[in-house]
Amino acid sequence: MDQAFLFNNGLDYMSYNLLGSFPEPDVEGQSGYRFAVWAPHARSVAVTGSFNEWNRTEHQLQRLGTTGIWTGFVAGAKAGDCYKYAVTTPYGHTELKADPFARCSETRPNTASVLYNANDYSWHDDTWMASRPDALSEFPLNIYEVHLGSWKTHEDGSFL
Repeated sequence: MDQAFLFNNGLDYMSYNLLGSFPEPDVEGQSGYRFAVWAPHARSVAVTGSFNEWNRTEHQLQRLGTTGIWTGFVAGAKAGDCYKYAVTTPYGHTELKADPFARCSETRPNTASVLYNANDYSWHDDTWMASRPDALSEFPLNIYEVHLGSWKTHEDGSFL
């Protein structure tokens, strides 16, 4: 089944493989990154970043049918480049947005997403992977998320 269809119906449990930025060659063999973002009400979406001197119109993404997903390829983009999406609203106003599926981001106060090649990461969890139970889904699981830094900050905005 098409992953975009599953995503639009709330059944895509691996949308991180569909949305975000991914290193790959295009059809002419040029290296770069493929971008995909969900912006169903956008008039247009472009990707802008350090690879194009933050030009908001050079790399326009294409709407993927009626899925609300915008996608495109930027030749020459490389790991470590910063980027954002230039999203034009239905009212014609363009706003820069960080990638909600970014694998890496700048630290405060900067807010750009950073291109990252996850294939270059070397995992060191072989022992744990070999020892974990095969059927984790048979056990109850509680997940709690707490962002303590958002509770209190110094007057200069830094975390306690």
